[in-house]
Amino acid sequence: MCDRYPRGVSERRRKEIIARRREAKAWNWQLMVRGATVYARGAIRHPDHRTIRLHGWHEVLMNTEHQSRTMRHVAFLD
Repeated sequence: MCDRYPRGVSERRRKEIIARRREAKAWNWQLMVRGATVYARGAIRHPDHRTIRLHGWHEVLMNTEHQSRTMRHVAFLD
């Protein structure tokens, strides 16, 4: 991902772009992972709830609240 490709491209496509346009190497590319698995432990703080403490590693799951039909007109901005 970079400013010119905000939706991202595959690694193969990125290499093709850089091979074709040398200036593309300086486009501030960032490695992003789709569908990553994330784990957390320790103190978890958020303004919407009290601090919780996780003893040991726990898998972090995406919030699916926004997929509810009753929430279709609500936007969560973090």
